[in-house]
Amino acid sequence: MRQSVHPVVWGFVLLLFLVEITLRLGDSGWALDLRHASLLLSVGAISPETALQSPVALGWFVAGLFGYSLLHGSWVHLILNAVGILCLGHVVQVQAGTRAFILISLATALGGAIAFLLLANNAIMIGASGIVFGLLGVVLRWRARKLALWRVLVVLALISLPAGLIFDAAVAWQAHLGGFLTGWMLAPFMPLRRRMVHPLM
Repeated sequence: MRQSVHPVVWGFVLLLFLVEITLRLGDSGWALDLRHASLLLSVGAISPETALQSPVALGWFVAGLFGYSLLHGSWVHLILNAVGILCLGHVVQVQAGTRAFILISLATALGGAIAFLLLANNAIMIGASGIVFGLLGVVLRWRARKLALWRVLVVLALISLPAGLIFDAAVAWQAHLGGFLTGWMLAPFMPLRRRMVHPLM
């Protein structure tokens, strides 16, 4: 029997839409304008050097390492990530449980942020795609345990290339890579509740 998407997975996706709707209502004057404050959560908005200068800056910097994944640049950006989280997050939740889904989401968000900070040059980044690619890394590691990582990275590059062309190269491949590698490395430590029962597995 097919299992429905867990409320926690749905809740995360609905949170993404709620954040976007709130920000857009603020842009149009129908609600408190939080756009400027939200930009402080962008990865790269506060450099590591600046973060060390005051507790407030450090707080925003740390919050941005996770909070950036709640922000999106367009409805298309949001919808693509939401679909990815629903599909891949559902697989992870079914196979390993709700706590595993939450842990992987947080860890891959952090992994994507760190990779972007290390590899991008004075740029800023928002979006949940680091989590999406992190969940993909987990699922692929479960599905193909003996598959060489370099082969998977080639596939990852082929996935990211069309997205870069569609969005005029405004794609944070660094976050994709960081999230994916984080998920790939975490997958073996996630005890599976079921043995490859999901159709995507």
